[in-house]
Amino acid sequence: MLFAFFIGLALGDEGKHRALVNALTGGFWAIWFWCGVVGIGLVAPLLLKPWANRWRSPYGVLAVSGMSLTGVLLLRFFILYAGQLTVV
Repeated sequence: MLFAFFIGLALGDEGKHRALVNALTGGFWAIWFWCGVVGIGLVAPLLLKPWANRWRSPYGVLAVSGMSLTGVLLLRFFILYAGQLTVV
């Protein structure tokens, strides 16, 4: 869905193309996307999963699961609000 969102912006008019550049390279929504969705939602759980499996700790599983869910919620927030700003 995220890929389709970005492709739709890339193939749109001048305003949508500017919104795509702002959403990915700079501005308020780029911070939400790169730090929140990619950092907390994708990279951190991938890096912490071996640690959680090695120690067999319920806290590790909760941490990885919580970060994944937080990333999903941030993705929803990003799509919802950044998407509203790109509607012509």
